[in-house]
Amino acid sequence: MEKEKDIFKNKENILKPILKPPKELLDFIQYGIDPEGTPGHTPGKYWMEIKLPTFADTGGYAHIVSGILGSLRDFYRLPFYSDNRKYGIDDNKRMNTQLIGETFVEALSNAAIHGNKKEKTKNIILGVWYGKEGILLGVRDEGDFFSKALTKNLIESRTEIPSTSGEYPFGYGVSDLYKDADKIFVDTEQNTLFVAISKKKFIIKK
Repeated sequence: MEKEKDIFKNKENILKPILKPPKELLDFIQYGIDPEGTPGHTPGKYWMEIKLPTFADTGGYAHIVSGILGSLRDFYRLPFYSDNRKYGIDDNKRMNTQLIGETFVEALSNAAIHGNKKEKTKNIILGVWYGKEGILLGVRDEGDFFSKALTKNLIESRTEIPSTSGEYPFGYGVSDLYKDADKIFVDTEQNTLFVAISKKKFIIKK
């Protein structure tokens, strides 16, 4: 047992996120500050990072998002089920699961379809950072769309981008991100899209 404990004495053995979100967005969500009135939290910085495959059916990402919704419920102590009081959860608030779900699924679907071109050998990295005032989403694929300066200018200025499918006059998934996100940042060096959503948007008071 002592040998197992010793591995944590070396900081190099502690997991670190692959994605490096901008400080401005971490400050916006007040990362590292626990939500007020949230019992049972150990002070610290809460984040998660998942390496995902490129699913043939992008509906597969909905299952990933379901787990993220559960983690948000636990972090902010939000209602999610009918027996909320059993878990000491405030019934006067609820999560806008549609907004969170649309944002995450669209970001992952776009990475799979437009970034990785549906190639099953390519992966997607999803990062989530939890803050007192909101959450930050980071998505990186193995394509090159978000490594281009033109993409950065278009996305950050929230310009309508022509749809590659032809089904819509412009990129429908991107328009959803424009609508739901408080802040959007494209890191061309990391080929990563970062999206910040404030707690005010996804926590609804009854």
